[in-house]
Amino acid sequence: MHQRYGFTLIELLVVIVIIGLLAGIGIASFQGSIARSQMAKMGADMKEIAEAAKKWNIVEGGGVTWPADVIPDLPSTLISAGYLESFPRPPWPNGRYDWENWTNGTIQQVTCRDCSSSGVLGAWIPTYHLCIRGACVGGTRIN
Repeated sequence: MHQRYGFTLIELLVVIVIIGLLAGIGIASFQGSIARSQMAKMGADMKEIAEAAKKWNIVEGGGVTWPADVIPDLPSTLISAGYLESFPRPPWPNGRYDWENWTNGTIQQVTCRDCSSSGVLGAWIPTYHLCIRGACVGGTRIN
């Protein structure tokens, strides 16, 4: 009688399928963690920019004037006046934070735009926004 050493083809296939399923679940879970951390960073960045703009409004603008709208960027007065050390970078390679001061100063919001498809000036619809005051528009609201 011959002694068999090794595994049958069926046993090997079962093990390969199980390993594949476990790897797929692990990768999906890891990608979800990355997306959540990117969203958390974006929210924290936008809140930091909004707080700097609120401080600028109180101290520099006398509670009436807000930093001027910059297309599509953040107002350098927030850095020059010392309310931010530097502008944060979005967690996405083509993302950009933008300061909005619209409709004669009645709407102020910070937006995060994904400019990957049509360039910076073509990304008029923000992907996310943090509303400071007024009837803010565009994208998903970050509280």
